[in-house]
Amino acid sequence: MRNKITGLGNIQLLKGFYSDCDNDGLLVQMVDQNTTIGDIRQKLFNRYKG
Repeated sequence: MRNKITGLGNIQLLKGFYSDCDNDGLLVQMVDQNTTIGDIRQKLFNRYKG
């Protein structure tokens, strides 16, 4: 499956994309081996939409 996240380097990269995250640990908590880019986008959208 494409867009799988496989390592900490990718988490660092995503932190760069979502620089408005208010908690450094946010993405680390949300990401596991089966997480896709779309999953993270959805979680961040849900977190910040309201």
